[in-house]
Amino acid sequence: KLNNILEDLSMSNIPSKEKAGKSVREIEQHLVNLKQSEQVLKENEAKYHDMIANLNTGFYSVTLDGKLLEYNNEFIKILGLKIHKGANGLQLSSFWKNPDDRNIYIDKLMKNGFIKNYELRAKKLDGEIIVVEANSRLIFNKQGKPFRIDGLFSDITSRKHAEEALKNWCDELETKVKQITNDLTETNIALK
Repeated sequence: KLNNILEDLSMSNIPSKEKAGKSVREIEQHLVNLKQSEQVLKENEAKYHDMIANLNTGFYSVTLDGKLLEYNNEFIKILGLKIHKGANGLQLSSFWKNPDDRNIYIDKLMKNGFIKNYELRAKKLDGEIIVVEANSRLIFNKQGKPFRIDGLFSDITSRKHAEEALKNWCDELETKVKQITNDLTETNIALK
């Protein structure tokens, strides 16, 4: 719209006083609208950053080779990092229990463009092994080539321990039921 106003002004070498006044008012209004739009954009950006920073799920953005670009507070907490600033550039492949597993993950991601509920074993900074569930997607540049991975992940170690305990309990119960069934069968045969 600003281009149209300027074009109207340039079409006549000397604009009338009325036309010039109208054009100045239009430019002023356009500038006010731009300033308001800029303020709304800044407010929305601040809300977005605050939302990501305070998720109770780890957020990360990495290069295809695993270099950390962006992260949130929960990311730091899950991996047991002590730093909140300056983690950019950290090589995330060092946090995979088995770094070769990352190749499988990357292959699946490149094939599908996203991964949902992908379980992997990770290493915290102190060496503790945890199980995390990741949801990731490729981010493409204007030429359609992948250049980044954005994702969310959660520590599901407690859930995995509970599932393992439940499985063990079910196995024990099944063994006891089989033993009782065998004992009853033997007793039944002996009574005949």
